[in-house]
Amino acid sequence: MRKSRWLGICAGIIALSVARIEARVHLPRSELVTDVRCVIIGIKLAGMTDVSRQSAGTMLTLYYIGRLEGRAPKVDLEDLIFKEIKTMEPGGFDSEARRCGQGLADKARQLTQMKKDMVERERGISGYPAPAAPPLK
Repeated sequence: MRKSRWLGICAGIIALSVARIEARVHLPRSELVTDVRCVIIGIKLAGMTDVSRQSAGTMLTLYYIGRLEGRAPKVDLEDLIFKEIKTMEPGGFDSEARRCGQGLADKARQLTQMKKDMVERERGISGYPAPAAPPLK
């Protein structure tokens, strides 16, 4: 009797631990939805005939898929896209695209600053000026 009770308690503790671990892996619903919406916007843009919109759409799609997979690696992205696309209103495309584009632009500014910081650090470490950027054509 004692063994079965002890096993029941252990099983309960393990189940609660697993539930807490899984809860930490999942994103809050609002973050998940906003990132999934950006993937949808990116896919739509990538399917357009305008080459600049295709390029922007590809970058958006890759960036937001990376965010989703990095923060919630076990997420069923395809299922989320199909569920969320049904809730999106066609008139909200432009505002969603601006919001998603702003998120990507913020990351691009961060990476640009990181590049500048790395050049400055390299200069300070080596004592030599950093190589000049090649001329734009």
